[in-house]
Amino acid sequence: MVFVLLYVPTLYFTFQQSKAGLFESAKIESLSIVRILALELFRNYELETDTREIQSVLIGAQRSNIDILELEVFDATGLIINSTEETRLGSMRQEKQVKATLQNESRETMNLTETVPAIRMWYPISAGLGRNNVVIGGIRLTLSLERQVNQLNQFRRVFVLAGLLIVATITFVIHRISASITDPIRALYEGMAAANKGDLSIRLPLRGEDEIGYATQTFNDMLASIQKSDSTLRDMASRLRENERFEAIATLIGVLAHQLKNPLSIIQGAVSSLLRRSDALDHQSKQFVDILDQESSRTMLLLERFLAFAKKQEILRTRVSLASFVENVVTSFVGDRIELSIKNETQADSLIEIDSALMSEVMLNLLLNAKEAFLENDTSNPQISIKLSESQSAVQIVIEDNAGGIPKEHLARVCEPFFSTKAKGSGLGLSMAHKIVTLHGGQLSVEPIEAKHGTRLSIVLPKGIVEEGNIK
Repeated sequence: MVFVLLYVPTLYFTFQQSKAGLFESAKIESLSIVRILALELFRNYELETDTREIQSVLIGAQRSNIDILELEVFDATGLIINSTEETRLGSMRQEKQVKATLQNESRETMNLTETVPAIRMWYPISAGLGRNNVVIGGIRLTLSLERQVNQLNQFRRVFVLAGLLIVATITFVIHRISASITDPIRALYEGMAAANKGDLSIRLPLRGEDEIGYATQTFNDMLASIQKSDSTLRDMASRLRENERFEAIATLIGVLAHQLKNPLSIIQGAVSSLLRRSDALDHQSKQFVDILDQESSRTMLLLERFLAFAKKQEILRTRVSLASFVENVVTSFVGDRIELSIKNETQADSLIEIDSALMSEVMLNLLLNAKEAFLENDTSNPQISIKLSESQSAVQIVIEDNAGGIPKEHLARVCEPFFSTKAKGSGLGLSMAHKIVTLHGGQLSVEPIEAKHGTRLSIVLPKGIVEEGNIK
């Protein structure tokens, strides 16, 4: 706006200067033409000596200058004695400019409103030194200003276009400056969102060396590290047997989570720095920074879960009653409107040696999965049944629900790390349960129950302690 207020007066002043200069140039040109004609016509003879010679001079002058519209020669009485327009011959000129000319004064007028804009020049003609410069007539010149007016119009268009171009340039520069602040924040947010959905190939362009640029570089390094580790993880997982594969995955997840915590902490530090200076950001940028803060905190929480999954579990076994153990777990499980039943087919004195804390985590995880499935599928009559049974060497805990079941195409992968059918799941719940059961020397299996539209989860645990393939 300030630029427009300054540019418009400047444009007007420049245009007026150009206009004055062009018209002054036309005036000088007209004066030069009539002076030359006066000298040429009356250098050595008086006006009335030879009208044919005068006519020839006028026509020649008009042909030599395409801007000349009309030339007239009038005598001391104002009578037109020669003209490029023959219809005017013999007419009298009574204008005040003619009278002034006959008094040895030159005159000019300018008219821009006619069909063809023109300047008119009246110039006295003297007989020469021998006659003491007695004015014996005058010349009336009409010179076209169309060329000058066209130039002015062209100048006007150039100035207007230049102004529009400058305004557009300033607008573009302001937009780019604004975009240089908001675009990196938006790109970082979108990159984190894409990475959170599993796109590890995305890389963000570096647009500066400030906190956002540093966070972007760290984010790219983090994704490269994730992608490399993920590739290694997948390669190793395809070549190892089931137990070895889980151990390798756990190790890689631990390394990966440990490597990611440091760059993620740097990102959180950069975001915290932006939050401390949030007053300098616009509203949209503040929103992006807040989202970055939330997403980085959520990612840090997810890394903690990865570390817990990767941690080498130490089994602290104690001898417990299977029935009492299951009842204690069920008591700590709160399920609104869930019908839960326990069927115990084991001996009253049936004991197992397990890590109660870890196995409680397994049981609660399986029950919570069922509860979440009830809510997600809006099950009208949620039911969970637990059945306890035993053989000579092992005990079995079977948990059944009617929460909708697991698609058959997913059954082979439900215990894999990171696999989840939930929109916000980490994919570590069943993997952790499978790992803990395996560390106890047991087995965890999952199968659908088509009749109940549910799932059956079976945990088989040895009664003794598994050590190097033998049960004690």
